[in-house]
Amino acid sequence: MNQMSRKKYIKNPLKIVFFAFIAVCGFPLAAQNAQSYYVKATGFDINNGLAENAPFRTLGKAVEAARQSEIKIITVIGELTEASESALPAQLRDPLRESVFYIRNSGTVDIIITGKNNAVLSASGMGKRVLKIEGNSRISIQNIVVSGGKSASGGGMAVGKNALVTLKDGAFISGNTGTSGGGIFVSGAFTLAGGAVSKNTATNGGGIFLAPADDGGGILSMTGGEISSNQAANAGGGVTISRGCLFTLDNGAIWGNKAQGGGGVAAAGVENSVSSFTMNNGVISSNQAVWGSGVYLYEGVFVMTNGRINTNAAQDSGGGVWSYNGFFSLINGTIANNKASRNGGGVCLSEGGTLDMTGGIISGNSSVCGGGVYTGGYNTFTKTGGVIYGLATAQSNKAGGNGDAAYKSNGAKHRRNTTLDTAFQFGSDSDEGWE
Repeated sequence: MNQMSRKKYIKNPLKIVFFAFIAVCGFPLAAQNAQSYYVKATGFDINNGLAENAPFRTLGKAVEAARQSEIKIITVIGELTEASESALPAQLRDPLRESVFYIRNSGTVDIIITGKNNAVLSASGMGKRVLKIEGNSRISIQNIVVSGGKSASGGGMAVGKNALVTLKDGAFISGNTGTSGGGIFVSGAFTLAGGAVSKNTATNGGGIFLAPADDGGGILSMTGGEISSNQAANAGGGVTISRGCLFTLDNGAIWGNKAQGGGGVAAAGVENSVSSFTMNNGVISSNQAVWGSGVYLYEGVFVMTNGRINTNAAQDSGGGVWSYNGFFSLINGTIANNKASRNGGGVCLSEGGTLDMTGGIISGNSSVCGGGVYTGGYNTFTKTGGVIYGLATAQSNKAGGNGDAAYKSNGAKHRRNTTLDTAFQFGSDSDEGWE
């Protein structure tokens, strides 16, 4: 021990006592080695499941055991499939026969499903969803892959109305297909805290689909992890938010997803039942779509308080954000380096769309008209703060036609190339603050 270390321990005599207590009593080691139920395809449900050499055969048996005991950890060893789960009694399996693995009611205490030895829950070749969690269930999933599923609602996973599910580090929902939600269909509450929802495909919601209000009204909270490389034939390559649903992005990344509308996120509502997306931090980047490559609003509400929407590319309009009769509140954050082949490199407002800009930065975006912001004749654009960079600045937005900073479509005089750093407001009949 060097002199500095010696002095450190002399100044902290309680630390010596504490580590001695650990060595004798060992309670932190017990916490690290918390008891678990084990599941392996070569196991037997007549086992007690409490050791790796005496595992259960089915996930359903392990969940039932955990529900009825104080042991709340389940460890999956290797791959589980339809063949292994078929040993479970019919009353514990999906009554609709749509899912290989089924959790009907795990109770109000969180159960952790983790894995080792490349753990996988697979539905490959079965034409079924991988996992359905419903009832009064509280489940956390980590260190495991959910793949090979196919279903109209959530190829990889379906989260029922009253269920709360959390995805943590090492968990991957990948390689699944569906109509609504290639990766996950959410009627209840789902938290993405780590891991990834990746490489799934669907008609709507390639990664995640939040079910509409009359089917539960899904709630998605993203505090980490990523939603990446998913595809939707219609809307929401990464996430689709249906009417009456809520998505809050606090951290993490939504990147590399593709769709017709909303490569990253699509918020689609109806009058009196809008969809809501709040972005407090995180990144939406490198997504592709025809309209709204980063974010697509159709009767939706989007509030951006921080974070970045950058390097997204639209084949038509709205490289960063596209709003059709939606409401976009930009409070802080950055919309930068997005591209649109037609209108609105950063933001495109269409048919009643509203942009309320009280802060933030719109910079380095490009399109034919409205490099930073494009607005049609029936939109409302209010700016009381923030900056939209114009011509001849290092952070300039660029338009091949008119309006490097911003452009209004109904008349040649409604164009602006200089940096917009002052307040202004206009609607369909107002020209205030425009050249």
